[in-house]
Amino acid sequence: MREALKENSINAWSPKSPIHIVHCQGDDVAPYSVAQKLYETMIDNGVENLEFITPDENEPIDKKWSHEECVYPALEDTLFWFLKMRYNY
Repeated sequence: MREALKENSINAWSPKSPIHIVHCQGDDVAPYSVAQKLYETMIDNGVENLEFITPDENEPIDKKWSHEECVYPALEDTLFWFLKMRYNY
């Protein structure tokens, strides 16, 4: 069982398709550090077509966006990313 879990770990994942990670620093449900570690691990694994977007990066530290506040900016960013991929602009 442990071996199967290790083999299916996201840390061993090196996708060939473009990857777009969006995460707000103030997320109080899913820690930002998890997304940051995922990004760093994918870079270490040689993933090339990878983006990591932080919509609230320019906000003051006490104004970082919560999980709920990040939903619409993250959805908007992701929608435009898919449109860019679809229509090559």
